This record gives sequence, C-alpha cells and structure tokens, in this order.
Amino acid sequence: MGPAIRMLDPRAKLVSCGMNGWNDWDQVVIDGMAAMVDYHSLHIYTGSEDYWTNVMQPHQAERAIRCSQALIQRAAYRQKIAVPPRIAYDEWNVWYRNMTGALEERYNFADALAVGTYLNIFIRNCDWVRMANLAQMVNAIAPIVTSGDTAAVQPAANRGLVAITLVNRSPEEAEVAEVLLRDYTFDGPARIRTVSAVRTRDARTLPDVETAQLEEGSENTKDGVVAVRLPPRSFTVIEAAMTNR
Repeated sequence: MGPAIRMLDPRAKLVSCGMNGWNDWDQVVIDGMAAMVDYHSLHIYTGSEDYWTNVMQPHQAERAIRCSQALIQRAAYRQKIAVPPRIAYDEWNVWYRNMTGALEERYNFADALAVGTYLNIFIRNCDWVRMANLAQMVNAIAPIVTSGDTAAVQPAANRGLVAITLVNRSPEEAEVAEVLLRDYTFDGPARIRTVSAVRTRDARTLPDVETAQLEEGSENTKDGVVAVRLPPRSFTVIEAAMTNR
C-alpha cells in the first residue's frame, strides 16, 4: 500500500500508528513498519486536579520520545535501515475533565504551563520530533472556544537571533533567570514577552474560561547576559539579536 500511495503523490509521507511510546504495541509496529514509513506516531494526554502533578506530567512525553527513539534505532540497526523514521506527536494536550462529548475542558493557567512544558520538550527533541499536533484547536478540548458572537483563547530561531522559552511553574513565587551566551554576545536589548495568569479589568471573557495576560517589554543586555524576572505561573519568551564575540 505504501509504494502505491507514493506513486500517486511522491510528496506523501507515511506514518505508522503508535501508542504512547513505551507500549509493547509500539515495538511491534516499529519492528514491522520502520523500513516503510517516514514517521512513527505517538499520542499523549495529561492532567490532574493536583497542581504539581498537572504541570509536571508532560515530562512523560520526553520519556515516550526516548523510548521510541531507542526502539527505532534498534529496528534500524537490526534491519539495516539507512534512514530510519522520525517521531510525529499526532495528538497531545491537557485533557482530564468532563468526558461528556460537550465542551470538555475549561482550562486554567496550570494547564497553560503544562502546554508550555510540552512545547519546550518538543523543541528540545526536535532532532527526532518532526511533527507535533495540538488536539483539538476549536471547541471540544480546545484552546479556542467559540460561541454565536465571540471567540476566546483559553490559556494556551531565525538567523542572527536567539529565542529562549522559560516556564515558571511556581504558583506564588517569582524567579529571576539569567541567560548567558557562551560563544556569542547580545547585539542590543532583548525583547521579552510573558504570558501570565493576571486578569485585566477590560479582559473579554466567557463563563468559566480563565483568561491570560500578555506583557511585552525589553531588558538591557550586558556582556552576553540578560536577567529576566519570571512572574509566578508564567510562560516567557526572550528574543534577541546576537553577534560573535
């Protein structure tokens, strides 16, 4: 079936259907399909009423990536596969509340921090994770909630630039992060964008939807170092130009 699909469209990518990455099913599928596919798919949903469990559970995705990577490398060695498949996270999100078929997730900011952790994990493992699809985008378990007259967003590197993403999972304590460039220096101030759980007076809200606040600013850099304050329960992006020392 795979060769026939490629004859119809040479750009088509083939994906084997995995499970969570460490299941026996993954090993069976990888051993049988690794020579014929471009990606092995995984999916994961996490979440808990307990704050720390909720914000830490996404690290299971990293465990899944490492397990799948080992299984793929094993199959490639045993079967002499020159170009082994990579990983597609075809489904991932926070999902643990009302399994009713209606609008099931009313996200809070702990969920947003979990999503930020997922994103950092996928970026950190981008040599193996080539595709990652947030499920689902609109309604159901979505970060975008719509009604008849409005839509609300639930908390949810280029050349010469460096971008760093930081998650502060503490519910109450701010942190100060110092970013040091070892082989480069910053070229001008750093742009800082922080998403936190602060609610403004003029925020447009829907019932039971927790809002988020975006703050933008800049920080001066010196000798390849920038210090940034991370508010409690926040996701921060630092972006700055850099140059050789």
